[in-house]
Amino acid sequence: MAIGQESAPLPTGRFIVTLKPDADTTTIATHHGLETRHVYDQVFRGWAGEIPLAMLKDLAADPNVASIVPDSRVISDSDPALGQRYETGSTIA
Repeated sequence: MAIGQESAPLPTGRFIVTLKPDADTTTIATHHGLETRHVYDQVFRGWAGEIPLAMLKDLAADPNVASIVPDSRVISDSDPALGQRYETGSTIA
């Protein structure tokens, strides 16, 4: 890179990071220099957000991380009138 030339941002992807039960979302995200767009703390512990692709391997190696999966919009054709619930995923805009 030439002197005075700015580096291009790292390519990113949207992911859901699931943590092990005793891990703290804010601590883990901050440790890796990541921001959370949505925090999960009811059914599982973790967050959704944009993660530079080059950081995925190091994040996955963190002993507090249970899994990392691509984030996507989830659409359901459930009908609440029939007693079916709508299931939703993260809808990061």
